[in-house]
Amino acid sequence: MDEQPAIPGEEPELRMFVIADHAASAPDGKLYLNGAGIDQVVVLESARRLPTPLYLAIRIRVPWNMTSESLRLRVRALDADRRPFGPDPLVDGQMEVGRAPGARPGDEMAFNVAVQISGMPVPDSGPIHFHLELANQVLAVLPLKINMRT
Repeated sequence: MDEQPAIPGEEPELRMFVIADHAASAPDGKLYLNGAGIDQVVVLESARRLPTPLYLAIRIRVPWNMTSESLRLRVRALDADRRPFGPDPLVDGQMEVGRAPGARPGDEMAFNVAVQISGMPVPDSGPIHFHLELANQVLAVLPLKINMRT
């Protein structure tokens, strides 16, 4: 039996995956960001750690048909050769988005995650990649260029 193509809106959708100076996920569903859009950082060779403060900010829309399901969320840090470094994974947990009273199909149902990555060890100059997975599917890869200084 052939697998049917996904109907638009029936798959999780990445709304935001960004590196910022600060990120916080509030109970009211807001994601507070400061200094978002970082794509490169300077790292002291003597320290070999990401600067402080530094965060990953994530927002994922969950379709109606997947609400009230437990979904595995993972974030991994990979070097230029796509090998893990530092704590692997950075995040590994189950997420579940419920249906609020009065919610209807088509309403935005999403969750936010803020992950502090300050002080994380880095392998060397060049790119590193943050892989975001939901339900064992890679949703996005976010590069960060490391500029090593003496």
